[in-house]
Amino acid sequence: MLVGLRDQMVGDVRPRLFMLLGASAFLLLIGLANALNLMTTRLVVRRSELAVRVALGAAPARLVRQVLVESSVLVGLAAFVGVWLAVVAVRLVVLAPASALPRAGEIMVDWQVLAFTAAVAALLSLALGGMAASRIAGHEVREALTANSRTVAASGAALRRATVVAQVSLTVVLLSGAALLGRSFLKLLRVDPGFSTDHVIVIDATPSIADQQQRLDYYNTLIDRVRALPGVSAVGGGTGVPIANSPPDGGYLMLDAPTDSMTFDAWLTFPASRKGHANYVVVDGDYFKALGIPLKQGRLFDLRDGIEHQPFAVVSQRFAAQSWPGENPIGKIVAFGNMDTDWRSFTVIGVVGDVHDDGLAAAPPPTFYAYYPQRLRTYWPLSLAVRTRGDPSSVIASIRRIVHEVRPDVAVRARTIDRVVATSVADQRFTLFIIVAFAGAALVLATLGVYGIVSYLVTQRTREIGVRVALGAQRSDVLGLVVGEGLRLSLAGIAIGVVLSLLLTRVMSALVFGVSTTDPIAFGAVIGLLLVVAVVAAYVPGRRATRLDPLEVLRSS
Repeated sequence: MLVGLRDQMVGDVRPRLFMLLGASAFLLLIGLANALNLMTTRLVVRRSELAVRVALGAAPARLVRQVLVESSVLVGLAAFVGVWLAVVAVRLVVLAPASALPRAGEIMVDWQVLAFTAAVAALLSLALGGMAASRIAGHEVREALTANSRTVAASGAALRRATVVAQVSLTVVLLSGAALLGRSFLKLLRVDPGFSTDHVIVIDATPSIADQQQRLDYYNTLIDRVRALPGVSAVGGGTGVPIANSPPDGGYLMLDAPTDSMTFDAWLTFPASRKGHANYVVVDGDYFKALGIPLKQGRLFDLRDGIEHQPFAVVSQRFAAQSWPGENPIGKIVAFGNMDTDWRSFTVIGVVGDVHDDGLAAAPPPTFYAYYPQRLRTYWPLSLAVRTRGDPSSVIASIRRIVHEVRPDVAVRARTIDRVVATSVADQRFTLFIIVAFAGAALVLATLGVYGIVSYLVTQRTREIGVRVALGAQRSDVLGLVVGEGLRLSLAGIAIGVVLSLLLTRVMSALVFGVSTTDPIAFGAVIGLLLVVAVVAAYVPGRRATRLDPLEVLRSS
């Protein structure tokens, strides 16, 4: 399969970037709806004032310019604050220990970003000002002179309700995405990697040694000396350590009898049913014990398996099931490609558990283990896995000292396996953090939107509420009336948002693990959260409405 260089470099990140771009667009629309609601509300409140100005000779075009200037100032200030926050956020992203974005160090707020921000701000100011000014351009303002309070209250109510519904629906989409990613991340953390992540250190200390026997002597000396350290219980080496160092892979043949040679032509003519593909790992010492990889069948390598013997192999459960389903794999013969210019076949002596070599989100691959003393011509260096009885960081300094004593020219890299596993899910953690931040901001804006529209309606319906109370309405009736208004708007937005989410979250299939993009638990949590928020947002102005004195209200009307 041919893959473009750009796709190879950013292919895994592309869905994540598109999701972040979509979340940014949704948050922008929610903010725009809030701003539009604010401006139209202010315009309704100032409707009589504007009508008087028109009656006294002010040209509608001048009022339109005033509204456009006001919207431009508001959007400009918001853009300035937004750019400052973006600078801070970008610095945090770049300073993160493990960013999920490629070439994160080159991300900055440059002139292109500023130009884009200025263009968006200009478009938004024109859109907001234009929508508000359209109500001034005609005869609506003049009609305000003869309009009663009920007419004024109804003016633009449909638009304000629609913006709140839109805010809630877009918030549902963002919260649904965050809930799905959160559920996916929790599922990922519960995955059994197939090896132990406690008290294990991975040591990379590769020597520049061309001679095969000298290289074996170096690793044997290093393993023996590290094993002798106080607090160390097992040491093993391998050309691949799960997740930390991806092992090479290649093709293999299932043979009927051992062989010391295999021609390329013979390999090509082998039937496809006798061929397979798997990861190839060369190990030494107590590799399986150090990593806690369990033995399922047969035995592991030991000192009996010397150079003079026919090469032995240990395979993973998936390798055995893939190659000999329903059969006993012990004693089977395998020729594993030409991984080290040694064409001798292997005899399987044991089966171990499957491990997630390529990360927790990837299925455990079939894995083939060879014994290093029998495959000295392997091209790949060994990484050491060191199991300790206590805190693994306490022996790292001693291991570095031993490496430098054995080979002063070798650079040492040490890391705990739990740190390796944590780093492997850094991309998912980063994406979850960003989308939760967007969803949290959207939830705050939606809450303000519901609160704002309910507060405005309570203010405009003060006389009506006073009459209801005077005629015997209970405080609970008034509270139910106000909260019910907020709930109706929120339920409409939730219904639309759920439909949008079911359509849009399908594109997140590449970003979630172990959950469906229509996961009922995630959607149920989002709906429940928004209903609670809607009740709280409407309860505050509703509570204020229950404290109105009907005599004062009727007297002031």
